[in-house]
Amino acid sequence: AEPCVDLGGRRIIKKNLEAAEKCFSQSLVLAPDRTEALEALGKVYLAKEDWSTAIKAWESCLARQDTPSLRNQIALAY
Repeated sequence: AEPCVDLGGRRIIKKNLEAAEKCFSQSLVLAPDRTEALEALGKVYLAKEDWSTAIKAWESCLARQDTPSLRNQIALAY
């Protein structure tokens, strides 16, 4: 799962959002408890202007790990 998260991060940097989404989704299939992959998926959805899906991803992540960063990202999406 870790290589998928790393690769997804590099694909976000290169603005390849579809590929990044696939990487983070694959990471969650391999390790469903990877909150960083779920948080990153939210960032992909935000970049794609899919606000409601970004919020759902972050709220799911927030239920697992409450951080100021996640709360800030949710506020940004709203």
